[in-house]
Amino acid sequence: MRRRRDDVPLSVGVGRTFYGWWVVFACLLLIVVSSPCHSFGINVFVPHFMEDIGIDSQSVSLTWAIASFISACLVPVAGGALDRFGARLLASALAVPFIGNLLLLSRVETWAGLTACVTMLRFIGAECFCLIASATVQRWFVRLRGRATSVLALNGIVLIQMPVFMTLLIDALGWRKSYVALAIALGALLGVALLLIRSEPASMGLLPDGGVAEGAHESACNGGKSRGCDGGGGDGQCGGGSGSGCTSSAPPLSSATLRAASKHPLFWCLASLNLFNDIFWAGFNYHYIATVRWFGGALRESSELTLTRVYFVPLSIGLNGAQIGAGMLFIDRVPVSQIARLTAIVHAATAVVMMGSLLIRTEAALSAFAILYGVVSGLRGACLSVVLSAIFGTRALGRIQGFHQGCSVLSTGSGPLMWAISLKYTGGYMAAITFAATGLSLAAICTLIADQWALGRARARGDQALQVAPDVDTSTPVA
Repeated sequence: MRRRRDDVPLSVGVGRTFYGWWVVFACLLLIVVSSPCHSFGINVFVPHFMEDIGIDSQSVSLTWAIASFISACLVPVAGGALDRFGARLLASALAVPFIGNLLLLSRVETWAGLTACVTMLRFIGAECFCLIASATVQRWFVRLRGRATSVLALNGIVLIQMPVFMTLLIDALGWRKSYVALAIALGALLGVALLLIRSEPASMGLLPDGGVAEGAHESACNGGKSRGCDGGGGDGQCGGGSGSGCTSSAPPLSSATLRAASKHPLFWCLASLNLFNDIFWAGFNYHYIATVRWFGGALRESSELTLTRVYFVPLSIGLNGAQIGAGMLFIDRVPVSQIARLTAIVHAATAVVMMGSLLIRTEAALSAFAILYGVVSGLRGACLSVVLSAIFGTRALGRIQGFHQGCSVLSTGSGPLMWAISLKYTGGYMAAITFAATGLSLAAICTLIADQWALGRARARGDQALQVAPDVDTSTPVA
């Protein structure tokens, strides 16, 4: 089998640390590198854009809306490239445009130039780098997938500090030179990530979760894609069925292409969970001060700084603590046949918490809501980090996750607009909150129904684990 440059085996000893954890570290660096491309990274520079380039807030909002829409449309294409070419090659191809756009931003003089640079950064950093990181970790781990993806949640602790760091950088250097400094610093981190990252364990003669594959394993199983392997081999391991002659450290999972996955009800149910949740998340957080003061009570008299402190600090603690804790402690113990059900239950609980926001009247109640919403959002993140690969496998995970990520970006862009429409036509935000919570509840119910239907079909085939039948993939293998 012909290997690409990123698939050259390295010397791996049995007693050494599993290389997958180095891949996790590389993926964590990719997410850190993407920090200037998210809304919190761009917002720090917005006042300077307006003053120096001579544009108003509506023009900046239009820039972000255009960037979000184009990114949402292109991220499924990036997912297909990830499946076809692998993580290292795709990240390497995007590195030069990423650094180049940071440098171009330091010299931008017009709204059109600003929009082009922000769009490119949003697509490469916030979408492509994050997609590469998430999908690659899921390919390296099966039994320990939740634990590995929870390590990526540590980026939340780092990213929270990035706006403070960038503000200090702007105060010291000015906003244009700050982008030059970011290009140099993030370019160095990106170089380390590219040196460490590998597409999948089979490229190094390894199995998911650790262990070294025998020399005959690759030729017999052809990377989990030969007809001799039972169970689809969606995660790079053999089916391990009787008579196959292959063993694996992980149970067999299905491996559906995007076309096959899109025919499955769970595919659309899980996408709808993202849709309604992100409408609330984006709308509430974007119009946070106005929404909280609309609740009334003592909150009308609280300062913006106080409202921000009593909400975002508890929210961050609850979200990061729950996602890391769930990934480390129990998400890997949930059977594949139960992961979709757990995801639906967590989203149903999230809908209840959303409606509970209408009861907020004091700062203490706001902090309590922030903690609860953070916890359910963290549990939601832990479930979503494993559910797609658990149900549909990892062979076309880039395409599948890219599609879901694109839907999430579109809903994030529509959330603030829905909040504004609700205020304009109803005089408040109850309609928007109720719409998001009701939609999320219905999506959770549909997910439970679709999950039971899928399990019924699987058991009818005599299979107690698979929810999607193995499908033939016509894309070029990564390794």
